[in-house]
Amino acid sequence: MRVAELTEIVAHAFADPSDDPSLSRGGVGAAWLLAESGEARHRSTARRLLACAAEQLATRAPNLALFAGSTGLQWTLDALSAVLYEEPPDADAELDRVLAAALRADRWQGHHDLVSGLVGLGVYALANPRAGRRTDLCAAILDQLEHTAIRPAPDQATWISDRSLFAHDARERFPRGRIDLGLAHGVPGVAAWLADVAIHPELAPALQQRAAHLLDAAVTWLLARREPAEHPHGFPYFVEPGGEAVATPRVRLAWCYGDLGVAWALVKAARARDRADWAEAAHVTGARAAARDPTDSGVSDPWLCHGGAGVAHVFACLARTTGDPIFTGAARQWWQHALALELRTSPALLEGAAGLGLALCAAISDARPRWNAMLLL
Repeated sequence: MRVAELTEIVAHAFADPSDDPSLSRGGVGAAWLLAESGEARHRSTARRLLACAAEQLATRAPNLALFAGSTGLQWTLDALSAVLYEEPPDADAELDRVLAAALRADRWQGHHDLVSGLVGLGVYALANPRAGRRTDLCAAILDQLEHTAIRPAPDQATWISDRSLFAHDARERFPRGRIDLGLAHGVPGVAAWLADVAIHPELAPALQQRAAHLLDAAVTWLLARREPAEHPHGFPYFVEPGGEAVATPRVRLAWCYGDLGVAWALVKAARARDRADWAEAAHVTGARAAARDPTDSGVSDPWLCHGGAGVAHVFACLARTTGDPIFTGAARQWWQHALALELRTSPALLEGAAGLGLALCAAISDARPRWNAMLLL
């Protein structure tokens, strides 16, 4: 399977204007692979898709989510401006004003996660090139994370996902809400973003220190959730608001959920805080994930989110960051597994050809992927 074949799937699927302007499933996500393809004809399609997404989002109810809304589009435009445009389009100044106003609310009522909530807004904020906006937005997001944190102990912090944000079946299963331990939707994602803030060279030391303090509390809570060594996985999917782990079958290995995402969050946290004990916990968790047989992992698709390409890509990031050959071997093994899985015709980023193509581009390049931040990598 070649990147060119995946790019053609995406280009064909979006030959007509898309009615989905999202990063996760629509034209914005498709633009990423088309932009990275290196072919001028695909770059022109990417520009058209981004322009179409801007028009559609302008006529819809405001949606600030990274993977479904306006911040995902503007983050993409900022990241790809040098690749796609000789003269980049003007930034949506109104978006920053709307976002700042939403973050000034007394208490954030939405998700805290990467896909739909505060951490996703944080990815946009950290990359914001407009004067003063990076600091202001990051400070406002940190305010909300501090205000919404639950403190089970003085040295711990965690975040509960309210049941009102769930689908109906999940509301019945978690009547008091739940604490999520996935990188995409939970506490590890918060920790990964806080680690970025704590060491960002363009943020004020006071803001970095606030992020570091909250990071310490989040990781302390997270490490207290480790399962016993004899348990089939290192961390649960979910924890009840009272602290009890939710019993689940063997946790699938993936970018979005499970030990692999926790290991990555711990690597980032350990580097941000120079903590050898956290680095050791990251190694143990990651090595446990690397030891799992792909055929017994629950992974049945090749995609980026909860698929084989995502697993291979995270292992490659762990290998690049830590230099550990265990993760290099795991990345190779997982690519072999991912490329043997059935390729359906979805062109989407998270669950389709666009994301698979981007991960393959990263696998055959020495350059750090421009798109890694969207996955907190």
